[in-house]
Amino acid sequence: DNSGRGYYFLISGDGHYSIRWNNGRTLDDIVAMTPHESILQGQATNRIRAICIDDYLGLWINGEFVAEARDNRATQGYIGLAGFMGYNNQNLTVTFDNLKVWNSTFSD
Repeated sequence: DNSGRGYYFLISGDGHYSIRWNNGRTLDDIVAMTPHESILQGQATNRIRAICIDDYLGLWINGEFVAEARDNRATQGYIGLAGFMGYNNQNLTVTFDNLKVWNSTFSD
């Protein structure tokens, strides 16, 4: 429906990460912005792995596990990619490369 509704796995150029929920109008913290040394800052390349299985959300950055949460507001959906800029009159360039998507379930 192109509303922006869904889960967001965010990293920032100053070394922070967050997991958030967007209800189509507001972006709410599930995991608040938190600094982490595994995030390469500035214009460096970072690898992000996000997992959404049932109500489980997990986030890895550059191969290091950084956060997990449980949230059941969405049980299905689509993948989307976004870049955000919080400064006026600045340019933002985001490059996505080698995107891979798998269908998964928890095993016993």
